[in-house]
Amino acid sequence: MHFISDGRTYGGHAIEFEGKDLTVEVDRMTEYTFVLPETDSFEKVEFDKQFQYKQK
Repeated sequence: MHFISDGRTYGGHAIEFEGKDLTVEVDRMTEYTFVLPETDSFEKVEFDKQFQYKQK
């Protein structure tokens, strides 16, 4: 499951959450195209070091 902030400035994976009075929207998709940047900075990013989720 994914989330996006109200201001649409950040988003990510919802691994675990609790809440009250939530609005959940589901989008049924039959096709998805994923285009990655073709830049040196993207090619050299170290995802395991720069994008860590909080672990319990």
